[in-house]
Amino acid sequence: MAPKTMPILIVAVLLVAFVGGFFLLSDDSEKGSEVKEGRLTIYGNANNDDYIDDRDVDFVQKILDDVKNGGSWDSKEYPYADSDYDGDVDSDDLDYVKKMVDRNIDHVYYLNANFDVDRVRYPITSIVSAGSWTHSGIVTMGLSDITYGCSDSVSAFDEYYWIDLIDKYRTSPKIGQANTEKVFTLMDMMRSEGKTLDCIITTDNSLSNEQDFINAGLDVLELPFGNDNEINAYLILGFLTQREERSHQVAEFYDEIMDKAKELGDKHSADPITAVIAYGSNKIESSAGDHDLTHSMCIKNVWQYDKSVDSKDDVVLDGNTEWLSNPEWNGDYVIGQEKPRYAPGCDEVALWKEYVDAFGVLDAVPENLVILNCGMFEPIMVAYMLEIMYPDEVEKGYGDAKHQYFIDSFINGLSGWYNVETDGTFCITYDDVKDKL
Repeated sequence: MAPKTMPILIVAVLLVAFVGGFFLLSDDSEKGSEVKEGRLTIYGNANNDDYIDDRDVDFVQKILDDVKNGGSWDSKEYPYADSDYDGDVDSDDLDYVKKMVDRNIDHVYYLNANFDVDRVRYPITSIVSAGSWTHSGIVTMGLSDITYGCSDSVSAFDEYYWIDLIDKYRTSPKIGQANTEKVFTLMDMMRSEGKTLDCIITTDNSLSNEQDFINAGLDVLELPFGNDNEINAYLILGFLTQREERSHQVAEFYDEIMDKAKELGDKHSADPITAVIAYGSNKIESSAGDHDLTHSMCIKNVWQYDKSVDSKDDVVLDGNTEWLSNPEWNGDYVIGQEKPRYAPGCDEVALWKEYVDAFGVLDAVPENLVILNCGMFEPIMVAYMLEIMYPDEVEKGYGDAKHQYFIDSFINGLSGWYNVETDGTFCITYDDVKDKL
């Protein structure tokens, strides 16, 4: 929710991992990042915060005391208190949480990207990264040093952002999209070097041959990279790989921007911004679509999905501009999505014209078309949008400043030399292209 700004703006955004959700705050002044509930979905995180620590021991003890005095464990509110995942909270859970706090364990249970409970070894010290969303998470977490294979979704187009993984990709067996035989070849190679492969990290339902790997003794770690609860993936992975400090730094960065978006949205909720959400220049997404971006931006999708009316949650235009002529599509923004990532050479003018051709029937085109590169971590995309939507409340340059901080802090291969203002294309406005048209 945000104020309608004049003149009306169109925003075309270029594809990113979608991370959302807002949670209740917990008092945690001694921690490095602001703690929010329900994100570290590992059994043993008894009190639902972002950490597994002595507070969880105390919380399980409190549950046991309550039960002893005639109370009960609220399994819906605090499911992760059941650290051994046996359906009850008892002294065994207390003992196991203590071991988790000491990091003296060999496995944990966690809620995966499909909202199923899986068991995974601890700690994880060697991985294969499968899928582009996963690659980005691995790079951001600084885990290239324990990555021994990458799927073929790594390409020259991604060499800038994924530069650390590219080196591994060139020297390790190519695993295809986690091809069974190729992964087994990698495992054999590692064994010959006295190493073992712990797991394949992927997203939800992306490996049809998952059972092959499980049968071979590999864990398949399914994390919600690219989903609207992506921050969970970072926190889970941070714990499992003993990179918790890094994951909390990522969470702190995420929370600063997303909380700012929520604060501004709440402030202006009486007159919310509306937006048409496009995926590329040929598809429009409803509020239930896979590529809807309005939740993280705290604005309203013009197309509010209604399952009693809508047969699909998106629509392909195929040049049918008459479909857009309905007055209901004249929202304050059009937010499209493309994907130039971090490589140079994006033809800004051609991209601009493509969107003008596709959405020119809308009142907002072309003067206030804005194109964002959503090959970025979602909070960065939001930061650019906040600067655009709230010019009186968000300082000029906010998007670039947050983006540059992220690059220098988390993307090892780009840190210290990559300049987001000059080395890539991340935000195109009418002012950027008007003299070139």
